[in-house]
Amino acid sequence: MSEDVEKQLFEKLKTRNFSVQMDESTLRDSEAVLISYVRYIDKGHFVEEMLFCKRLESNTTFKDIYNMLK
Repeated sequence: MSEDVEKQLFEKLKTRNFSVQMDESTLRDSEAVLISYVRYIDKGHFVEEMLFCKRLESNTTFKDIYNMLK
């Protein structure tokens, strides 16, 4: 089911302008994660969807975050 939801989101993004927001956060056990949201307009309404949430393997430097997004 999650693959279908992901596929639907990617299909929508192919035909729309969108923006991406990233947020680096630290969990209780000092594990760093990168959460990415995408925003776009669908049927006249602003929509925000979570694109991904991934664990950062090393430090939370700009280089590490850039490589995760890439």
